Amino acid sequence: MLIGINLWKDIGWNSIIFIAAISSIDPQLYEAATVDGAGKWKQMLHITLPGLAMTMVVLFVLRIGSLMASNFELVYGLQNPFIDFDVIDTVIYKQGLLGRNYANATALGFVRGMIALSLTLGANFISKKVNKISII
Repeated sequence: MLIGINLWKDIGWNSIIFIAAISSIDPQLYEAATVDGAGKWKQMLHITLPGLAMTMVVLFVLRIGSLMASNFELVYGLQNPFIDFDVIDTVIYKQGLLGRNYANATALGFVRGMIALSLTLGANFISKKVNKISII
């Protein structure tokens, strides 16, 4: 359920970004491909996807860091006696604010942030080596 809700939440924003990226592709490329006999599938494969490559890589690098985030508000709001599971953010909240164990909550938050930073830098490094596209 959480995966579906997060996907539904992100579809709108990602659609805006991808439509903006598609609109920046030169329409003359599509006209030339049509004159050369390319159908919609070939146009998508050879014009649209390469035109979106930079946008996809940048979004991937930026989103890989949020892999450790678990949408605290949604998870905590859906907890009830029948659905009681913890994610990293709810553990940090329960340890830090409810349990007043600030040291452990700070350490957990710091480790989560360092893992997210290393994932982002690693994805950027791999992208730079493979695609020659980097955001840093």
